[in-house]
Amino acid sequence: TFRQTDPLFAVNVADPANPVILSEYKISGFSEYLHPWSEGLLFGLGQEADENTGATDGLKLVMFDVSDKADVKALHTMNIPDGWTEALYDHHALMISPEKGIIGFDSGNAYTIYGYDADSGFNKLASVTRDENNWYASRGMYIGGFAYIVSGDGVAVLDMQSFEVVATIDCPAA
Repeated sequence: TFRQTDPLFAVNVADPANPVILSEYKISGFSEYLHPWSEGLLFGLGQEADENTGATDGLKLVMFDVSDKADVKALHTMNIPDGWTEALYDHHALMISPEKGIIGFDSGNAYTIYGYDADSGFNKLASVTRDENNWYASRGMYIGGFAYIVSGDGVAVLDMQSFEVVATIDCPAA
């Protein structure tokens, strides 16, 4: 459906032979990945795009309000110019926890964790970089109060209260 905008449709499929479009909401760019966030909220990760040319320009985080199927809309968006992430094509590259209010993914030579709050929207909580540009296929996970960012050159451990790096483990070059 993407040309210059990416519509989000709410469809009633109670009668599969006669689906009914209840509403449509258009945003610039497009979402590659959609994830249920909480009751009535749907998270989208995608790319921003020029509405006239369709040329992509960085990443886009969007939180859709789908609580009223007759009036779906975007509550918050965050554009990340010049960004790209493997999470656009592989959902395993995305660390996401609606319960903790976090979304994390690699982009460039950094792994970034964003927070989401219904009042203030998206905000950057932490960005972990390394001297080496070896973040391809990096993954994030959390256990208890710590986030672990694992990449080809090591592991960074973040305290999830302060989002400060509290430890690193370097992997020797093979």
